[in-house]
Amino acid sequence: MEKVNFLTASSIVKDKAGNLWLGTNGKGLIKLNETTGERHFFRSKRDDMTSLSSDIVTALHEDYTNKMWIGTFMGGLNVYDGGRFKRYEVQEKNNKGLSNQSIYGITEDSDQNLWIATLGAELTDWTPVERYLKILIETIANYVLISFFPH
Repeated sequence: MEKVNFLTASSIVKDKAGNLWLGTNGKGLIKLNETTGERHFFRSKRDDMTSLSSDIVTALHEDYTNKMWIGTFMGGLNVYDGGRFKRYEVQEKNNKGLSNQSIYGITEDSDQNLWIATLGAELTDWTPVERYLKILIETIANYVLISFFPH
């Protein structure tokens, strides 16, 4: 188990199972079972596309399907299904995907639409495999809000 002497938590969420998730500024993501004290450390591994994309975690949200969405600084958006991470990053060549690698907020509305706040720029059409994307609000105060709709 990795020992953490000092960390700065930039985001914190308690999931439906009662685990505490801490997004850190440089130490990745920590999952803490408050009952047992068991800790899991998730770190970015450059050559492993199923790992966290960045160790600077800026936003966390557990969706209605119990998946954990992780926003990062300069690493894009990640989703954790309990076994591995999937990355969503800027796709410059085809002009689809996130417009910026920095995610600053994630929330879900009562219709189960996932809203993502990114830093700056417009977002173009992006269609990940499991969800469709629609731009709902244009750039406001240098942030872009988007919504994912289940198909």
